[in-house]
Amino acid sequence: MITEVAFFDRVLVEAISHGSLRWILPIGTTRGEKRTAYNTLRFWLSKEHRPEAAPPPPAGEDEDFDSDNDGNKNTSSPAGSPVLSILPIITSPHLDRIAFVRACWASDSMMNRRRLWGQVKQFESLWVDYRKHGWQVDRFYSLDQLVEEA
Repeated sequence: MITEVAFFDRVLVEAISHGSLRWILPIGTTRGEKRTAYNTLRFWLSKEHRPEAAPPPPAGEDEDFDSDNDGNKNTSSPAGSPVLSILPIITSPHLDRIAFVRACWASDSMMNRRRLWGQVKQFESLWVDYRKHGWQVDRFYSLDQLVEEA
């Protein structure tokens, strides 16, 4: 079962959408990245299963999509903006995820993204550790300690 392509394909879907390959997904706070990723991912699908290109953003709108990477509705975007999500393409059975992930690993820019993602995760774990445990600081010295140091 583990060596079957369908099983490996399902593992890739989970890794991209919720796991260790999440760095492949576009960053929502970078202007234009979701739209570019959507239009690029379209070409990994066969022509008969390819969705239409992402429409241009409404005038004066900074947000690319009215949803996040998980497809959750973003209520902070103006009304009437397009609801486009990357995950329906990532989870599509017509996407050759093995070739797609292999191409991401071969791309220098994607490897740089992976490196940055790793640094962000290290900082995140450091911050969580600090918030849970803090740094041990002994600001109050006993009189005995001060005498011993002198």
